[in-house]
Amino acid sequence: MRSGWGIVARNCNGQLVAAWASLGFSSGSVSCDEVMVIRDALLKAKKEKWRKIEVQGDCKEVVDRINKNTNDDSQLAVILEDIRRLIDCFCKVSFVFIRREGNYVDHVLAQFAIKLCSSIVWKGNFSNWLQQVAITDLR
Repeated sequence: MRSGWGIVARNCNGQLVAAWASLGFSSGSVSCDEVMVIRDALLKAKKEKWRKIEVQGDCKEVVDRINKNTNDDSQLAVILEDIRRLIDCFCKVSFVFIRREGNYVDHVLAQFAIKLCSSIVWKGNFSNWLQQVAITDLR
């Protein structure tokens, strides 16, 4: 089943730095899809050479597994191991659970991405609709 992924990077003041919208295919498991998006976000942050990051996820189970370093789900084990290895590439990484309502911009990007044929990246120059959604998210 087609699905979309939205990843947003903000600076410490909450301003957009970069955003990604990617078409994907759901594994059928919310947890599995979430760990794949988190791994992708870490890979993007590594590529950008960012040293301190906070990853926000709306799947509490996944955020808790990463924070507690538990690996009791064989379906997620390989991806969680990738995440643990990627963590070592940063000076500081934190993983925070945030309800979907608090991270609306990622949700909107994911819905937008479902309609795409290829991924879109924004850096420094953002569409008006994306800026408006990001501002709304901060409130």
